[in-house]
Amino acid sequence: MVSQKVSKCFGALCLSVCFIICLPVHAFGSKKPKATPPADPSSAWDDYLNIGRKVDDYRSDSQLIRNREPASHPTDSCTLAKNGDTFAEIVGWGINEAFDARPQELDYIASPSYDPYQIYNPPNKVNVSLMSHRFCSVSESSLQRNMSTSSTAAKMPSSKTIQNLSNFVSRYNSLRDRALQGNPEARADLKQLWVRFMGCLSYIESLGDPDTSRSESISRRYAPSGYERPQGVNFYIDPNQSEASKLNIGLFQFAPGSNGNIQSCIRRWNKKNTSCKISEKASSSEMIRILGSAKQVFNSFCGTSKILDTLYVQANSKNSYRTDNSNIRNNNSLKSPSDRCVSLNFRNGRSYNHFGPLHNSTGTNLGSLMSCVMFE
Repeated sequence: MVSQKVSKCFGALCLSVCFIICLPVHAFGSKKPKATPPADPSSAWDDYLNIGRKVDDYRSDSQLIRNREPASHPTDSCTLAKNGDTFAEIVGWGINEAFDARPQELDYIASPSYDPYQIYNPPNKVNVSLMSHRFCSVSESSLQRNMSTSSTAAKMPSSKTIQNLSNFVSRYNSLRDRALQGNPEARADLKQLWVRFMGCLSYIESLGDPDTSRSESISRRYAPSGYERPQGVNFYIDPNQSEASKLNIGLFQFAPGSNGNIQSCIRRWNKKNTSCKISEKASSSEMIRILGSAKQVFNSFCGTSKILDTLYVQANSKNSYRTDNSNIRNNNSLKSPSDRCVSLNFRNGRSYNHFGPLHNSTGTNLGSLMSCVMFE
């Protein structure tokens, strides 16, 4: 577990942010969907369960499809069209929410003196979703650039991992092209690909060992009065973080300081869920109850929001350092935000990346993630 937590980065001023046979990739540019598709049918929940079962089988565990305790906080029950009883369904719901293109709430950290390149509050904000932009092609050289910073070199993944990443990108781009052309099956398959990805990521982040004596001990140490840790909700202390950020909770491991990197999630949540708003100044005790809830609804919502944060920065930044090389024209100008490709594999400090495995923080966790995502 410790090896998966090396690169967590929290705090309001943190600068972070296919399966084996792939369909051919087609250029698509900035073409927009013809119309907004209807809401997911109830069968989508069965699809999410089926994907969760495949991930559980790969992991030889049952964390994603195990029935969970009843809702323990209003955020667990105020948003769902159906009361999901498993983490697979909750993860699927979070992904479904992230398919609506939306602005990311990052401007709260963008004072002019702190943000001279307008990284978090650009003048022209293009909205992002889990299908809004093509993914950039993946190679050893692109990973070396995007996962390095001025002070730290990238920990390069194996050639097998790079191939898995390339296959994932090809699969995503092909499904996205067809979905944007109005193909509902491709749109459903794209959501299932994301459920697979986020389900695997949840295992790397927290579900590998959520119910150890260590997790229980940490929860008892930090828990507010009346709170009891539900099964499957991991409490972890990251020794590499400051006192304010070292406690990590739940599916996608967030610190409970409302002024930290979950502030963007709180702001986005409040615009989507007006009946169960979260105070932007919520106490740590309240955030422990929310992040450590039985059904993990807000934690899942914030997990996908963190993916959108890193895509948003790459799509909108005026600084070429914070976007892929393929978005730089021959005259060194940047492509327009809607025409750029984006990448999941950016190091914190270059983009806004919450998840250590996405830049191979331990040297092996990106490989573990992609082996799970691409396993047949």
